[in-house]
Amino acid sequence: MEKKMKTKIKKKEIFEKKKKENKKFLNYVKTNQKYENFQKAILNNKNQKINHNIKKLHDTTIKNKDIPCNNIKVNDQIIEPNTFSKAYNFIFDKVINSQAANIPIDTHMLYCNFDLSVSYNIGKSYNFPINLTHSYYSDVIILVTENGDKWKNMIIENKLKKVKKVITYDKLEDLYYKNDLLNDLVKKYDLYIFDSSTKAKKYGNLISKIKKYNKTYTTVQINEDNFVDTINRAIHRTYTDLNRGSTHSVPIGYLTLGKDKLYDNIKESAKIMLQFYEQKKISVVSINLRYINMTIPVYIHALKDGTLSESY
Repeated sequence: MEKKMKTKIKKKEIFEKKKKENKKFLNYVKTNQKYENFQKAILNNKNQKINHNIKKLHDTTIKNKDIPCNNIKVNDQIIEPNTFSKAYNFIFDKVINSQAANIPIDTHMLYCNFDLSVSYNIGKSYNFPINLTHSYYSDVIILVTENGDKWKNMIIENKLKKVKKVITYDKLEDLYYKNDLLNDLVKKYDLYIFDSSTKAKKYGNLISKIKKYNKTYTTVQINEDNFVDTINRAIHRTYTDLNRGSTHSVPIGYLTLGKDKLYDNIKESAKIMLQFYEQKKISVVSINLRYINMTIPVYIHALKDGTLSESY
């Protein structure tokens, strides 16, 4: 009986601690000046400058790992079009104004960042695939085990214009045996599709170079019956590593893809990732649009219809 009473008291203490932390977080949001700037500029449609160095809210406020999963309604409009538009315009203007450095606007990727209330510690998932509405790859290479010409002809017949090269791995080893030649090849393409019938150990060196130059790769099962569908799916996917930590970044495309297509991609990324986090019972504090060192919130769970939500 005494043991049950102690357990009950302990549970009550934990509950009160959670309640205190959640209240502290909401008070912080109410009084945080940087957040107010964002709220006025984005959510209330005021034409004011956004402080793109907004600090992650949960990094400075939420330390309790027992915060319950928030009930985010997963739908296509979780990120409002006008909110995304203002964030995109802010980044685009910054990039265009800095073009004196002659840096191409397709050099750096835009990311959809998910800030979590807890540190993700459910193992690691490499090359986690996320279907996008619009492909952002421009130069794709397919590495097959054999019959390179057969696959090339299928690419041409089906007008898969993003695929610029099909090559067997043996031929690639013969042609690009020097380190500098292989480096030049890796820099040339932005998506590498490997035939799963090739042993992974065989192309380990190539994979390390792909990662070094921040390129993307995936492995698919290539066969004649569904070759076109398989390649199309791979080209319309983005891939990310779900590592331990409180932030995950999903690539959604370059500025050259255009505002409308990027909005479609960030919507799709948010929809899929929120479903994933919901299954894992992980709470998402905010969703942000990131470009290099600029991070702009496009969804904050503490807000509901422009006001603070008490769902915590």
